Amino acid sequence: MQYLAYPHLRLAVFSYCVFVSHTVIAAEKPNVKEGAWRVALQMVVPNATGPSTGPMQYDRCLSGDNVANLLAMPANAPCKLLESKLQRDSLTWRLNCSQGGYTSVANGKMSFSGTTLKGEIVTVAEGPQTVKITTNIEGRYLGECVSTKNPVPEKSTGTLKSYRE
Repeated sequence: MQYLAYPHLRLAVFSYCVFVSHTVIAAEKPNVKEGAWRVALQMVVPNATGPSTGPMQYDRCLSGDNVANLLAMPANAPCKLLESKLQRDSLTWRLNCSQGGYTSVANGKMSFSGTTLKGEIVTVAEGPQTVKITTNIEGRYLGECVSTKNPVPEKSTGTLKSYRE
């Protein structure tokens, strides 16, 4: 199982890509409170050797209108979204990836409960050996989204106010 020393790090990138451009059609708006969310991913690779990927987490603004963007992938990602279904309380998907001599199929499901989300991705990678990876997902609402844009400067009147005014 020497190949497991670092290839699971590539699969960690894959797991992240799953959550970083495909559109999912929903019959109704998902049960996700609009605002800032912290989403954590923890991979479990049976019999893996080498350093652990550890938990990954990121913060992002979510709403019922953009929750499908959790399946967004960079343009040159080695993965293709095969199918997805967004419902009020869940998002399910299946995708296929090819990278580094491995072909992977990932099946994922997330459940939404207003201010929390939970899910799991089960990935089976076929190559020189078969590897099954489970990625657990948890998320929670943090509060309102904070804008990181620069404030719009006020229009200048051309004169400075005196401190005595």
